Amino acid sequence: MSMSIVKTQACKSYYTRLSYILSGTPHNTDKVSHRVLAISGQNVNLLHDKNGHISTMQSGAYLERQFHQSLMKARNPKRTYQCQSIIISFSPDEFDTLDINKQASQANELAQLYIKRFFSDSQAISVVQCDGNGGKMHVHILVNSVNQQGKTIQTNRFSIFHLRKQFDKFMSQSFENVTGRPWPGPSNQNQRLDSNNLTTKSEWQKHVKQVIEKVKSEVTTISDFLTKLSQYGITVTNRSKETAWTYHQQVKTATGIKEYKVRDYYERRNKKTGEIKSVRGLGKDFTKASITEYFESKNKKEVVIYGKRKSKSTNESKPSEQSIQEIRERARIANLQLKRQQEQQRLNIARLNAIASFQTADDGSLKQHRKQAQQLRNEKRRRQIANAAKRNDSAIPTTTRNLQSKDRYYRKPHEPEEPSI
Repeated sequence: MSMSIVKTQACKSYYTRLSYILSGTPHNTDKVSHRVLAISGQNVNLLHDKNGHISTMQSGAYLERQFHQSLMKARNPKRTYQCQSIIISFSPDEFDTLDINKQASQANELAQLYIKRFFSDSQAISVVQCDGNGGKMHVHILVNSVNQQGKTIQTNRFSIFHLRKQFDKFMSQSFENVTGRPWPGPSNQNQRLDSNNLTTKSEWQKHVKQVIEKVKSEVTTISDFLTKLSQYGITVTNRSKETAWTYHQQVKTATGIKEYKVRDYYERRNKKTGEIKSVRGLGKDFTKASITEYFESKNKKEVVIYGKRKSKSTNESKPSEQSIQEIRERARIANLQLKRQQEQQRLNIARLNAIASFQTADDGSLKQHRKQAQQLRNEKRRRQIANAAKRNDSAIPTTTRNLQSKDRYYRKPHEPEEPSI
């Protein structure tokens, strides 16, 4: 019997997460025609329809501004993670979606009670959807990382093990009160029974490898892979800046419930030489990069044509005649545009060359004009000097000029002095 699944994730952006939850087209339209079936909030204002009921069409930007106002009160408003996302996926035993509107309302009420009981001091919204590939009813809960006073919500409250244990207890107390039906059981009851006979950590690691290999063969995407692992009680957390994984599971031992965890793969190296001293973890085949590459190659098929191998996506199909005609028409229009651009470029180059030649001619005439102007200035200066000299000569009396001229050319010879007696 499969039960509800609880997942949690830290989010870096309010708006990105709110836009994903509230807007867009449904992933699967088998049961619904729109994404949001019901919505509720705590310590936030929601939009209402003309009848006064909370509308399923909400604005992500409007809610983001309310979340951001609380964030700006924090000591460090520029934090990496702005909110926490909790996803609760109900099993068909809990909500079979036969009466989808009624059950969406019940799931929304459960989410409201859950938020009020465990996150009453924070801003939060819950959105009920049923557009997943599996067609299961699920709830997205988004909790602000700071409360309305700007104080940080403790991150250990979002520990996956704490949340699951908390949610199981909550469902056992509230499910019947809301739906009128007894709750089928804890979310991970069957999965934990599979690990009861594991006595050592090495045996547990072998068990995890077997489960991973089995799950890989049953799913086609990373998200389905992680969801399926959680059904076996194995959770995965990111490390090393989200480039590597750590596997966790709670195992029943002789001394009680114990949490085991192991890295996917880790090499301990000498910092100076780069030599590998030891390796730890499950192995290279169980790393995040290896499993991601496995699913990428699984979603493609290889087609061999005339001895050559060609990779082709499973979603590709042979192009139709109409699409070929459209491609040809686009190519013809592109060629015409290219020719026009080339012709325009040739005209621009010719214009630039003409302008350059005119500028060269203008430079030569400018130099000649400057030379002539300088000659005229020099001639004018010489005339000014000559006129000034004439004016000076005319200012001296005639007698003085004549005496000066005689003294200059007819000086008396030197007369010897008379000897003294």
